[in-house]
Amino acid sequence: MFVITKLSADKNKHMKGSDTVQIKLLNDYIEVHSINKSRMAEALGISRNALAMKLEGKTPFKDFELKQMKKFLNLTDQQFLDFLGI
Repeated sequence: MFVITKLSADKNKHMKGSDTVQIKLLNDYIEVHSINKSRMAEALGISRNALAMKLEGKTPFKDFELKQMKKFLNLTDQQFLDFLGI
């Protein structure tokens, strides 16, 4: 799948540069769809506090978290690319 190949195989690498997550777009999506952030954090394998830091743009999402987020939010490839700013 194209989207997955755009991400690094290194699970600890952070997204940088043009691959940064569009935080406002992501937060708007979460709000409009009434996404439970505790469940989202669990699906990403991180704490609720860590998710909050990422949604505030204070810490970056790791590649594997982005892959899990795409699955959890049931995003289309285009929506996912939009969140990545690609």
